[in-house]
Parts: sequence; C-alpha cells; structure tokens
Amino acid sequence: MKELAALIVDDNPIQLSAIERQLKSFGVHNLKTCNSGKDALRAVSEHKFDIIFSDIMMPEMDGITFIRNLDYIGFQGALAITSSLNNSIVSSLTYMSKKLGFSNVYELNKPISSALLEEMFRKEAIIKKSIARQKLKAVDNDELIVALEEGQFKNYYQPQRDYINNRIVGVEALARWTHPTKGMIFPDVFIPMLHDCGLEYHLFKVVLRNVLEDISSGRIKCCVSINVTQHDLEIPSFADYLIEQCRQYQVDPTLITLELTEQDIYKESIEMITNVTRMRIHGVGFAIDDFGTGSSSYLKLSHLPFTEIKIDKNFVFNSVSDETKQSIIRSMCTLSQNMHISLVSEGVEDEATWKLMLELGVDICQGYYTGKPMPIEALSFIDIPAR
Repeated sequence: MKELAALIVDDNPIQLSAIERQLKSFGVHNLKTCNSGKDALRAVSEHKFDIIFSDIMMPEMDGITFIRNLDYIGFQGALAITSSLNNSIVSSLTYMSKKLGFSNVYELNKPISSALLEEMFRKEAIIKKSIARQKLKAVDNDELIVALEEGQFKNYYQPQRDYINNRIVGVEALARWTHPTKGMIFPDVFIPMLHDCGLEYHLFKVVLRNVLEDISSGRIKCCVSINVTQHDLEIPSFADYLIEQCRQYQVDPTLITLELTEQDIYKESIEMITNVTRMRIHGVGFAIDDFGTGSSSYLKLSHLPFTEIKIDKNFVFNSVSDETKQSIIRSMCTLSQNMHISLVSEGVEDEATWKLMLELGVDICQGYYTGKPMPIEALSFIDIPAR
C-alpha cells in the first residue's frame, strides 16, 4: 500500500484531517489534500494519483462537477465517494462515475470505517501489482490463435450453492488462459481480443469440450453453466453442434446451462429462437446473465424459454445497506417465482449479504463468500451431490 498515491478532497478541515490520519495509520504516506475541487483538479494535472477521495457537498465546485471534470482531464485511477447524503443520491453518483473512465468506484459513508478503508487500499494495491504484471505479459492476436489451437485455455469452475441447504447445485465454467511463458492471462485481457478477432465462438467450443470431458470422466456430477453470446446463438448449426457433442461424450444435455449476457442487444433473430427452442427440447437450460442491466430483460423473457435468471452483481454489492437495491431484488424474486424460474445472485462476498439474499427469497448463491473460481483438481475435493 505504501506505493499508492492518494488525493483527498473535502472542504471540511476536520474530515480532511481524519481521512489523512486514517491512511497514514496503515502505511499510506504519499498523500495530498485539497479543500476545493478547483485546487484538486490542478493537483491532478500536476501529479499522478492512484486513488482520489471526493466529498459531494462542497462550495464553488460540488463533488458531481469535480468528478465529471476528472473524467474530462483523463484521470483513470480509482475514485472513492465520501458522503453522509441519502443513499439514493450517492448510488446515482456512483452509477454515473462507473460510466466514466475510472478503474474502480467506491462508496464510503461518513464517518469512514478504518477497516473498510484499509480493505479498499489493499484491494487497490493488489490491482496495481496485477496491472504491472499484465503489462509485462502483453500478448498479441497470433498468440491468442495458437492458444486456442494448442489447448492453453483451461476451465475454472465457480460453485453455485442452494440458499436453503447450502449444498452445491451447479458450477459456472470460466475460461482461463495459461500461457507457456507468460503465465496466467485473465479474461479482461483476452475477451476483448476474442471479440475484435471474431473468435468468441471458438472459445465457446473449447470451454464446452472441457466441460464435457470433465462431466464424462466423472469429475463433475452437477449442472454446468457456460457463457454464450447472441452471435453464437445466431449460427445456424449451433444447436446441432452442441447436441452432437453431448451425444459423443455421452453427457445428458440437461447438465448444461447456457448463459446469455443481458447486456447483449436483443434482436429478433429466427436463427437464435430456433436454436434456443431446439436445445430446450433436449433439456439444455438457459439463463439471462447480468439481469436488469440492459433494456430488453422482459422482452427476452417473453420470447425465449429461459430457466434461470442471474441477478447482476451490481445490485448485490452494498445491498445490505441499500433499501432501493433490496426492493429491486425482491421484485426479481417475485418475478422468478411467478414464472417458475430459478434466481441466482452473483457477487455475494460476505455473510451479511448471504443472509439478506436468503431472507429475500433468492434460490442460488454464486460469489466469493461460497467459493472462488477454481481448477477442476480443486473442485474435485468439494462434496457435490450427484444429480
């Protein structure tokens, strides 16, 4: 954390001093403080900061204007919004900030908890080191193509636990690229490359093959979710390919669930509807991923035979203290129950959130609190009841 540079912006000298003391108490000394947005913008133009703390209610230039100006001048570090205002106002500002070019956005209610502050800085320190490592491990499109051809992509699996009995009822397959000389290459690097090269369907085939091998070998005995794009589902031969692959590996298609991200723009596609319907006949499950983040949620639900809804993690984060998010999740619970569709909450990272989701009526939990993504060798040691 000592390597991180921070800027604190607050017109209240007591609050300014309090945050400064908190940061120094756990080793952050590369600090600068400003009591106005105007002075802070000048400081950002002259120095490099990893994270900026900004109050909202400030004279002359309020925090909202200051944050917009941060984006205008190209600040790309992390932003921590410090405030004692109503949650709905702070949530709106956080949402706006996440649409801008910042690496991370945090909400910190005043008075700021030292434990939360230290946890945030530890996270930023890890991210900074990870970014530095990734720069050393830059890869190009030729390496990506070789990786797909030579089996450098492996599956990691994240457990999904039932809220009622805390048993694992499924796993999500997540692709990880292990480069022979550069080590682990993470999805935030290779997914945009796949999209730009038009190779997303090739990765789907690799992930599917890995899943079918792990199921047929007996190492996985539960349902497995696999991410798929709308473009994939519009390929006329998609359903034939998946069903034939299941037949070759002697895997029951009901063990496969395909996750279609809700952020994809939904288009009326005959090929897509045909593929989804044909696969549903064979028992393949379908989930809307990141539900609630796009504009076509209900249109998709009315046109396609989905079996599962996955709540976007942004609704789950901080939901314990956000009544608006709780109301949204409660409405999703009602919707899923009325439609007889399973509801999965992503992004559950602590016991309080687990208990809240259970109380609200969510069916299945997926998050770091109940299990991080892991290779098949580690998953084999977890007790997963046979289906």
